[in-house]
Amino acid sequence: MTDNRTIQLLSAFPDAEPSPYFDFVLKSPRILDIAFTFAQMPAGTFTFKASYDGSPHSVLHLNTADNDYYQRGIPGVTRSIEETAAWLRTIRRTFGFQAVRVIGASMAGYAAVLFGDLIDAELICALSPVTDRSHTFLGKTARFESLDEAVVRIRDRAVMTFGAFDVVEYKFIASCLDWGLRLDELAVVGNMHGCILSFDLPKFLTGDETLSARELLVNPYAIPLDDALIREVARLNPFTVDASDTHTLEVLERAAAVDRFNPAYPFRRAVLLSLRGETEEAMQAMRDTFALTAYHRRKAGFDVFQAFANYEKRVLQEYGVSLDFARLKPLVEMTKEAARTAHLSRVYAELAD
Repeated sequence: MTDNRTIQLLSAFPDAEPSPYFDFVLKSPRILDIAFTFAQMPAGTFTFKASYDGSPHSVLHLNTADNDYYQRGIPGVTRSIEETAAWLRTIRRTFGFQAVRVIGASMAGYAAVLFGDLIDAELICALSPVTDRSHTFLGKTARFESLDEAVVRIRDRAVMTFGAFDVVEYKFIASCLDWGLRLDELAVVGNMHGCILSFDLPKFLTGDETLSARELLVNPYAIPLDDALIREVARLNPFTVDASDTHTLEVLERAAAVDRFNPAYPFRRAVLLSLRGETEEAMQAMRDTFALTAYHRRKAGFDVFQAFANYEKRVLQEYGVSLDFARLKPLVEMTKEAARTAHLSRVYAELAD
């Protein structure tokens, strides 16, 4: 049953109407799941709401305002990180839950690590957590509490996934390495930032607090790069439109030579090569991108990417702010043509080498 009134009474604003930034469903008295909502979702909507219909566990869905990474509390409920953590502890104590699990992706993955640590959650599932101290999304930069100490404290009870096929993720992977975690402690998957398709959500929803990364990863991916090259990739600006940026191009080419089946590198190379006027090389790199995504779909046995591999849309979203129409249009046209003419045979030729 839903008991939002009781939860609101436990908050910093007990006399207010239940906030649209949370939703509580009481089922099992044993396990409480706290499901954080990722960016760009309005009040009253929650990332995992529909998924929990068949779950036996009680769940508290949380959202926040202005993509603030949950730094200013839950609107209408709490006003700070500390108040939110205290509220969550009070809910656990009031209902007598024996175990608490937290889950979130991207911005919400950051929140899962932050609050999972603060409230001593038994299982923390953070999918593509943003781990640096600031992050720019849609032209807006957010700054927030560092997770450097938290990721070390939770290492034995956390599943932190990172998408190997997104250059953005390497910044977050490198942060974890800098803080003392090993690469084999991170759950690297064959996907892109924020994509939850490589995580076995149905198993999580019906399982308990003892689940491990091995049980929850659908298509793990072993990054063949060494720590030094991971850090070089992490320092790149993946959205650069500087045609003279030969350093970025050189690092992408070295990473691609080691990790030959990763579509992230040919995609970024294709954009830079196109901006440099190297049209033929750019087209081949973009064809390789589409061929590799098709290969990974076939290898996994399901569409691991879905809309995340819509490269025409990604070009518009990720480069549309920085490029005028005259420079953006050839990129879009190249992407369309590459999608039409890409062939898997090139990938399988690589496999045979």
